[in-house]
Amino acid sequence: MKSPQVETSVNLLGQLSTDDWREIAMANLQLGSDKEAIALGDIERVMRTDEIEGERVRVIGYAQAEDGSHGLQAVEGVADVVTSLEIDLDESAPFATYTKEMAALCVRMVQNDTAMDYYFPIDRQAIAVAEILPDTSGVPRYIRKLRHYVDKTEEVVELNDIQDAASKRELIGDLNTMLSEMIYGTGVRVECKAYIRRVGANEYGVDVEADKQVLFGDLPIFTWRGNRPVLEMFDKEDQSVLFRVDLKDVVDIMPTDEEGIEDGADLFETVFTEEFQQLAWELATDLSYTEEAYLPDALREHVQTLNDALPYVGELDAVSLSGFVLAPSGTDGNLKLEFVDSDRAYVSEAKFVKYDESFHAVIEVGVFDYSNSQSRSVYVIPSRDKLLRFESLDTDTEDLRIAVDELHNIAEDAGGVFEEAFYQFSLEEQLEILKQYDDEAHGVLGFIDNPHDFDGECTVMAYRCLPSDLLNVVSWSDVQLQEVGDDKGAEPFTLRADRLTVWNPELNEPPSLDGNIQNVTDLPLSFGEPVLMIGDRENDMFYLVRARDIIGLSRRTEQDVS
Repeated sequence: MKSPQVETSVNLLGQLSTDDWREIAMANLQLGSDKEAIALGDIERVMRTDEIEGERVRVIGYAQAEDGSHGLQAVEGVADVVTSLEIDLDESAPFATYTKEMAALCVRMVQNDTAMDYYFPIDRQAIAVAEILPDTSGVPRYIRKLRHYVDKTEEVVELNDIQDAASKRELIGDLNTMLSEMIYGTGVRVECKAYIRRVGANEYGVDVEADKQVLFGDLPIFTWRGNRPVLEMFDKEDQSVLFRVDLKDVVDIMPTDEEGIEDGADLFETVFTEEFQQLAWELATDLSYTEEAYLPDALREHVQTLNDALPYVGELDAVSLSGFVLAPSGTDGNLKLEFVDSDRAYVSEAKFVKYDESFHAVIEVGVFDYSNSQSRSVYVIPSRDKLLRFESLDTDTEDLRIAVDELHNIAEDAGGVFEEAFYQFSLEEQLEILKQYDDEAHGVLGFIDNPHDFDGECTVMAYRCLPSDLLNVVSWSDVQLQEVGDDKGAEPFTLRADRLTVWNPELNEPPSLDGNIQNVTDLPLSFGEPVLMIGDRENDMFYLVRARDIIGLSRRTEQDVS
């Protein structure tokens, strides 16, 4: 799980080099021929469509209209497929046209429940701006991507009225291939907002709404429900029970059968072993001697082989490294060797890059550049000849510390709204303003692993508590606040925390007021700030804690359990 990042858009055009544009132009020449599928595949690879398809994007450029003309459009929507677009060479266009067909990026925008597709020719003269917008949903990229393909599969079936078993089997097979690449096994842990539970011939719909349900399943697979693929799996504890989940309700899917990597481990001992380094050298050498015409196909095959040899690379997330890496030059963009010493770099993917006339197998990582206060990508050659240190990191402890800091910042921001202008709004408008800070706190919890199955401790300066059997009987307003120094000594309280969620009773069940909020003390439980509900299963208790009163969060270790 990655730490919270500053929300900035990603410039797609800025990632394309002169060689990339040249490769796109060469591929355009093959569109309309028997090599069209390969040509579109090359363009998708250069454009990194596997990273952008299904993501929110902003594109400004010349989109083709139904009559074949091109008009300047500024569109915010969802990136869809790269497709071949027919070009009328006799029709005047605001950019150079040299082929009868050009690859185009499709962007889908929805207005008033109506979907409109815009096709932008992939050309430097046709597109002025193309950027990925920051995602604020808290849903991991791989789930968003899987959702997108499920939606597209349903659309294809309905638009083409596909009903024959062979075609539908092929479509569902593609989705199941994607699923198997995600989970590496038969056991999964699924977080969802709604699901169907089937026992025998009986089905029960469960809508979790504000909370998330965690299901532990076995043998997950996509099956058809009408024209829409849905996820089915057996209950891990009771094979007679079948769970059925629509991807639109899925928040996360994680494998439970994977062994994983210990934090702090030397990655040359656990992942990038001598066997892997030998394979990487052989693949890179083969690419270096491959003829230009066969290079794109060989590159795709070798990248797949390289990633297949790294079953745990997606789990690494953050690493600590010190040594020489390949970094783009600030002047011409060419790669050069650069010494980097980073206590926290983020792993992206394994790939091949060309340096000094030869190919090299590398791991792309993001490092923070203190000279300009920005993150940048560098390429790590996983070899002891280049690196002095290459270790995995315990990201969870740092993520919990960052989460507490972010909660404090949100609480401070929420407290700052209680000024004269705020008191001019109606009660409904005031509550909507405060709920925005609750939503931000929800987002912070979404950045840490398993907040609803936390199994740890929370250190606080003040809290309220109720036994679970009184939770819906006694009002929190009638529960006494326990505070440090309030005849309780000067030491902070340590609460057992099995479950963390953001829940402010004064926003979910607004107090009875004569008019609107006129003073922060009108909200005595929260003072308008986010509040955490902490569940303690062992003592069957619930704690209510203001975000600013939380000092720290920690997981229980095996030593704690023993």
